[in-house]
Amino acid sequence: MKKLLLILLFFPMVGFGQYSSYYGTVDVNANVNVNKNVNVNSNINKTVRTIDYGALAAANATRERNRIENLKMENLKDKEAIIAIASDPSKAFDYGKDNNWVATASHFKKKKSDTRGYRKFTYYHKIPHKSLFSRINNGYNYQNLSDDGIETILEMGDIRKTEYVLEETKLFREFGGDRKRLVNILIEANENSLEEALKFNDIVVGEVYDLKDEFGISGFIHKKDLNKATVFGLEGFVATIISEDDYEYKITDFYYAINRNGEIIADTKAIFSGDKDEISFEDLEGRRYYFRKLFKRTIGSAQYKDAK
Repeated sequence: MKKLLLILLFFPMVGFGQYSSYYGTVDVNANVNVNKNVNVNSNINKTVRTIDYGALAAANATRERNRIENLKMENLKDKEAIIAIASDPSKAFDYGKDNNWVATASHFKKKKSDTRGYRKFTYYHKIPHKSLFSRINNGYNYQNLSDDGIETILEMGDIRKTEYVLEETKLFREFGGDRKRLVNILIEANENSLEEALKFNDIVVGEVYDLKDEFGISGFIHKKDLNKATVFGLEGFVATIISEDDYEYKITDFYYAINRNGEIIADTKAIFSGDKDEISFEDLEGRRYYFRKLFKRTIGSAQYKDAK
């Protein structure tokens, strides 16, 4: 992965602190040259402790049920939704709102940089019920704040034509631009498959990185994982990076898929984070597990309709 390797050679380093041992014994001693890749002498015990997901899910359900029951119920439909969601958070999908955003000719004329390689499309996804998630920023990004201090953000991505992504990357090389989207790096690394790219082989467990601009991640890398996932109706993967810096614990899930003929790529992202003074990695794992079914349904069912 040439592009990814190039980026990893030049990012700045963050400070070193006391790291959690939740995912194994951590012993880090480092001398860092900020102009080179991190060289961390570390002894990582990669045996991850057993996580009781059932107990964590039950605790999350109880806390969320108490919070939801205190919400103001404006009508009977809201009451039915809140009762159902309190028992099963995936019901936030069933009681969510269908979103169909139509990209018309006038949109493309006004925003030529936002065509994604298409001349026409309708972007569909289910907006999770408002009792669990609020929309933030200008895009389709949704936030949940738990009573115990965990922030969960679902960043609904989109589908782009491969040729459009390549054009974006070329423009970046020649004129400068926005390289925050992982998709640019994945397509440039076309000598490897998507699966290989999402293994993040250039990011080493037990070392410290500053990848805020590229991936929204900085600090000590505790664990990487890769599993299959359905993304915008396509067979794809979810790549997980678990990290911590001086302030936060974070679990980031990157969802990506490429269709069989390689013409389009779809992506989205889920982030679970919290202040180190308030929460633990166990709390994050519980929250992530609590939302797993809702996110699978939301990310898997999103699609572009009538795309040309």
